Amino acid sequence: MTINVLNQSHELIEWRELRRSFETRNAGLQFIDVCEAEEYEFGSISTVRNIDINRLSEHINELDRNAPVMLLCQIG
Repeated sequence: MTINVLNQSHELIEWRELRRSFETRNAGLQFIDVCEAEEYEFGSISTVRNIDINRLSEHINELDRNAPVMLLCQIG
């Protein structure tokens, strides 16, 4: 992820902006929790889809390419 931020292909946002986007479902954002299944079961946001980070490449075609994607994880 760090290289994506450094080369400016991905953007990091503050939790306040994330919260605002989540509350309004801003611009059709797709919220994906990339925690592993055990972490997701331990605690998650019920309306957010879970795709284990280790299996994300297997499910990438299930995402809408025309809508922004917001990846969430346990560590931020």
